[in-house]
Amino acid sequence: MEFEKLRQIVAGVLNMEAGEISMDTRFADDLGADSLDIFRLSWASRRRSISRYLPMRRRKSPPSGTP
Repeated sequence: MEFEKLRQIVAGVLNMEAGEISMDTRFADDLGADSLDIFRLSWASRRRSISRYLPMRRRKSPPSGTP
């Protein structure tokens, strides 16, 4: 995965500006990411990389009247 795509994923998961992330940025030390954040990053990058090969499933709408 190229850096620009990964930077966008990291910025989205950690709710920050992509410009704050460089090639030298360290997840824990510089961004304050914990193990759950790393899991979310892994999941988001995996979903993004396979999404071009697999069609997205649509969620079924809940029956009307269901909260």
